[in-house]
Amino acid sequence: MEITISAKVATDTVGGFEKLESYLREIGRKIEPELSVVLNRSATKVKSAAKTPKGIKQELGKLYAKGFLARDIAQLLKQEKANAKKLQAKVILGRKNRPSIDLFKPKWSKKNGITYTMLRTKGKQQIRQGFLVNQRAVRRKGKKRLPLVYPKGVSPAVLFAGDSGLIKKTPLKAKYYLIQETEARIQFNLYREAKKKGVAK
Repeated sequence: MEITISAKVATDTVGGFEKLESYLREIGRKIEPELSVVLNRSATKVKSAAKTPKGIKQELGKLYAKGFLARDIAQLLKQEKANAKKLQAKVILGRKNRPSIDLFKPKWSKKNGITYTMLRTKGKQQIRQGFLVNQRAVRRKGKKRLPLVYPKGVSPAVLFAGDSGLIKKTPLKAKYYLIQETEARIQFNLYREAKKKGVAK
């Protein structure tokens, strides 16, 4: 699953992008490099903003169990950067990029097999035929002793697109951050020009 933050989305922000473009023309700077900065910073915030509106990483952290740390979630998310020639940034949640059950502190007992808590809404889950090998959760693929399978949990893409409602919130978050970062880029360029003229320090 890909969330694209593009120049098209940027032009849809209320006046912000047009204001940046107009100002850059005025001072003789190219729009593409500046817009790529806006897109990349917006995508980074959509992915992992700690402040409200929260990033995808933080929102997923509310769904996964407590033992699944922010750094574990970060490893399941990727970001493709925009540049002057490709004016779109992407946040990527791979469906196949599923976390190992081992990250959810699995426990074994003779009665229940492997038990673990992966999602806050589901409570404890079981793998009745599971057991631990070198502190890793495994189960047999069939009736024979080998091969062994290492069970995995729900991918962030499935959680994101499921009943959580996160996928519906994301376009609004993207717009919010595009507006914020566009204004920040205008202020940065104003400061840079003022510094050149000796007005700002």
